[in-house]
Amino acid sequence: MQLNNQRQNRRVDVSIDVDLVHPVNSQKARIIDLSLGGAKLAVTSAPKAGSKVVIDYEGYSAWASVRWSEQDRIGVVFEVPLADDHPFHKLIGRTVAPIITASQTRHG
Repeated sequence: MQLNNQRQNRRVDVSIDVDLVHPVNSQKARIIDLSLGGAKLAVTSAPKAGSKVVIDYEGYSAWASVRWSEQDRIGVVFEVPLADDHPFHKLIGRTVAPIITASQTRHG
């Protein structure tokens, strides 16, 4: 896992299988980069930039707008940044914790 520090919100490399719901089609997707404000997803069919999508994960949803779109990747910005109790937020914390612990162990 690697932290990307070029964004407003801390981004974490992850691998989370989700359902991506779009008016044209729904598909399985994988979140590969996640922050409180958005995500990068690997997809089989990329919705166009500007499209509205819903990302479903274990019964929870996050509404988002597609910021950019490539053949098999999209970048989305969440309509509302993730709340502290949203499962995606908890995944960020769970993913970062081992990095912090390992860093403290090596340097502390």
